[in-house]
Amino acid sequence: MPSDSPSTGPSVRLAVVVCVGGRSRRMRRDKAELPIDGTTLLNRVLSAVSAAERRIVVGARPEGAAPLPSDVLHIVEEPLHAGPAYAVSQSVDELWDSTHTVVLAADLPFFTEEAFRILAASAGDQVAAFADENGRFQWLTSVWPNELLRERADRIEPNAPMRRLFQGLDLKPVPWPGLGTPPWADCDTPEEWREALRKLGQSGVDG
Repeated sequence: MPSDSPSTGPSVRLAVVVCVGGRSRRMRRDKAELPIDGTTLLNRVLSAVSAAERRIVVGARPEGAAPLPSDVLHIVEEPLHAGPAYAVSQSVDELWDSTHTVVLAADLPFFTEEAFRILAASAGDQVAAFADENGRFQWLTSVWPNELLRERADRIEPNAPMRRLFQGLDLKPVPWPGLGTPPWADCDTPEEWREALRKLGQSGVDG
């Protein structure tokens, strides 16, 4: 890993899978391509995990979408729009020699390098995920041992609910120690997006 890699054990090599390609019915536009601070929401998330050894984006992107960083692999699941669990399952052949994988949504405006470091430090023999103050696990901010992720991927069919990927697992909760909006806060509606921009000190979102 690069010298500024998250603090992990000496045998941990991290990949990151970011899920895109949802239908975004409530947002009425592709959430991953929303503009933020001169870039897109997807590229902002990818920047937060730039210390990973491997970064993979899974899912269809709209025509004319902003280019991804040159070292990011983009794969498209078949069939399209088959849900994040299936998208994650389609990434496992591309994890190469990484030992653990961080699984993320693309619509996370508050996911930062600090959040990535915290998840990375939680990589171990079981799945770990951020959990809110009520103990609810945030599945699309989780870190997996790859052996287990590959095993689970074999049982995921198109449109399987995300909970099926995690069903029966003993998850390790990862608390968020930071102040302010937690890193799992996503943007499903234009109102949520405008509120996220307000909290980040930015203005305006068209549409």
